[in-house]
Amino acid sequence: MLCSSIAVSVSWLVGTLGSAQQSESKPVSREAPRAGAPAGPLGLTQASVLHTLARIMPPGVTPPRVLPPSVPLSRPPRPRKISNATMALNLPQGAWFGHSVAALGDLDGDGVRDLAVGAPGDGLGSVRVFFLNSDRSVRAHTRIDAPSSTFSGSYGHAVCALGDLNGDGATDIAASNPVDCEVFVHFLRTDGTVLASVRISDALEPPVFGGALDSYGEGLASLGDVDADGVTDLVVACGVGSDGEDPRFYVMRLRTDGSVKGYARTSLGGTGLTCGALGDLDGDGIREFAMGNSIDRNIRTYFLRANGTVRMTRFLATAQYSTPIVGVPDLFGSGQPGWALGITATASGRGAYSLAALDAAGGVIPGSVVLVPGPEGRSDLLHPGDAFGSSLAYLGNLDGFGAVEVAVGAIGTDDGALSSGAVWIGAIR
Repeated sequence: MLCSSIAVSVSWLVGTLGSAQQSESKPVSREAPRAGAPAGPLGLTQASVLHTLARIMPPGVTPPRVLPPSVPLSRPPRPRKISNATMALNLPQGAWFGHSVAALGDLDGDGVRDLAVGAPGDGLGSVRVFFLNSDRSVRAHTRIDAPSSTFSGSYGHAVCALGDLNGDGATDIAASNPVDCEVFVHFLRTDGTVLASVRISDALEPPVFGGALDSYGEGLASLGDVDADGVTDLVVACGVGSDGEDPRFYVMRLRTDGSVKGYARTSLGGTGLTCGALGDLDGDGIREFAMGNSIDRNIRTYFLRANGTVRMTRFLATAQYSTPIVGVPDLFGSGQPGWALGITATASGRGAYSLAALDAAGGVIPGSVVLVPGPEGRSDLLHPGDAFGSSLAYLGNLDGFGAVEVAVGAIGTDDGALSSGAVWIGAIR
């Protein structure tokens, strides 16, 4: 199991506009080494969560509501777990399966959305494509191994769906190997195997190995069509720059063959290790995206121009390293999209995630924050150090009725091997 020494805080509930702070500190990974943790579930009650939040909230700020366990419907759904314990995945110790997750849409045309999951510690790393049933169970799965150019490992650290770039009817994906500074576009077949690949990181500035180490692809996010050319575009978050500048991200404008038409570079005030695409918050036709930061621990929401440059940034403070982020549609009736944030350090490292509605300027709408301390609110399904909330993907409604679903990574899960990892699929209620 994975533990973290990071103090729990939800000061991210209050955001303020500000300017980027420069830092010369070295990047810090959110997957910090952990000490041993006791085994066995210790069900976290709603009362204890609220008590903890009440102690750490700034004065005058109301703690969020805590989501109760799901109330069964006429055909009761239940959280589903994908791990060594539920399938013959043969994940080794330290695989960190669930470090990244991506909703693929309906890849195989059976009417049910499918899922990609990265496991950067699975040998040199892997990405697996899971074909889901409407009851959240897995019908079949395909493994994508690290490309032949990978030599140090970490492939599958980040993964995101790009839509159907080449128009062949199958969703395509981007996947990264930041240790070797590689980012790939993979053109998929409908059975989840790879038809062809393009290493798009070759279009960026040459990486530096040794000393200041570049790490292309610490985070990936699919932005939709930023420049209105009919092709999906991509954010690539990177570590320390080869020219001595701060870490940065690239908005990469893609062609239908996966090559890079152009890119815009933005320098950061710290190391952005996670990023997630949001909805179009301000209605200008371009999706926003947010990044978690491991130096000042802010979450930054970026508002882009059509050429990929930044026109506005919104800051929210957090006490967690590189918070996992995913955009969600309007779940609160506010008329605005929202986000889900992974909180892996809470409750002895069991983890949780939060939901919130966002306003047009990227701020959290007061009173909208909901804390979800486990799959469908069930903390009794987790163990200390599971790190539930390591990654997030919004799946929509798999069965066509009831609540929408989310996939949540838990890289510290010890099913069959220490920190082999897991992914939970459950309803958002």
